[in-house]
Amino acid sequence: MPIEEFDAQAFAQNLTQQAAEYLPEDFNEDCKNYIISKLHSFCEMAGNSLDQDPNLNFNADQAATVVQYIGEWTFHKCIDIIRSNLPYELWDQIIQQVAFVVFESAKKAIMENFPPEQVAPAIEDQVSRIYKECIMQLVSKGAIQEQDVEHILSQSNVAQISKEMAEEAAVNANPPTEEEQRKAFKLAAISILLKNMEKKTVQNILSGMSQEDADQIIDFMNMPELESQLEPNLVVSELENFKRILNIQPDPESVDYSQMIVMLASKVNPNKILSLAKYERPLIREYIAQCFTSDVNNMPISKNLSKIIYEYLSLKFN
Repeated sequence: MPIEEFDAQAFAQNLTQQAAEYLPEDFNEDCKNYIISKLHSFCEMAGNSLDQDPNLNFNADQAATVVQYIGEWTFHKCIDIIRSNLPYELWDQIIQQVAFVVFESAKKAIMENFPPEQVAPAIEDQVSRIYKECIMQLVSKGAIQEQDVEHILSQSNVAQISKEMAEEAAVNANPPTEEEQRKAFKLAAISILLKNMEKKTVQNILSGMSQEDADQIIDFMNMPELESQLEPNLVVSELENFKRILNIQPDPESVDYSQMIVMLASKVNPNKILSLAKYERPLIREYIAQCFTSDVNNMPISKNLSKIIYEYLSLKFN
């Protein structure tokens, strides 16, 4: 029984017209005509097959989805085949196997109720598999040279389009304003402070902020090695301002000053810091050296002293 409201011929023609607008400009007319011809032919055959299969119970949307996958992958792999400089007489046998695998994979995904987000990756995996198998079969028959395989398999129109779309999105994206950058830095600095507080205290502080700011602070708190990405002096300044706002007395316990020294070193040079410390007392020299290792936590130095050492080094290099 025909699928209600599904016109296989009209749908195939529509897909073909859309694809014609995206043909590579550097292809000659013969290559462009080959792509359009194969896309239309496979889409129409797939649509008719679905329409006439008595064992299927697809609706118009499901049939259109299968045919659209056929069209998309026929389009992309035809371009890959042409860019691979494969002999013309090999094109049909490769693209036919690709189209058949897409047809069967798409039908299976719909019949077995794959989650929508899993359908495209599943089909892509099958296309990659069969395409490579086709190429290797042709190598074994001597139709393709083994040294050409890497070049052939490296062609991916899908990857190229994804790259171009990402680049276009990056160009069109609105960069954050200076005010937005300043706010993000402030929230990042606050997150460093809150990471060292009790969970209940953190919740109380966040409850007094907007949901947007609280969510961003939580994201920063979960970000690994955030401290190493921020300017140490500005972080300390933001922390002190935030403490004053909350009426929190400055507490060196809230900041890991050994980590702040590492952050400072990332901005200058660890050797310069070690060189500056060589005339200090042995314990201080050792502490500064251990700041760059996990053993610093075992050093018998108070937090107040570690803060003084950091501030001294910071003053020297800023």
